[in-house]
Amino acid sequence: MAYLYKTLAETVSSADYIYSKSTISKTSVEYPQTDFANRLKTIAQLINSGD
Repeated sequence: MAYLYKTLAETVSSADYIYSKSTISKTSVEYPQTDFANRLKTIAQLINSGD
């Protein structure tokens, strides 16, 4: 059971880290207002946030 709690805590921590990185870097490219384009925009922001 301890393993599951540890995994849950690491998952939440990783999700917080990814979210914080994705909000720091904004892309200057305009994307269409579609679900697919929003996902591509998120990927671009994550790539641009890599230090």
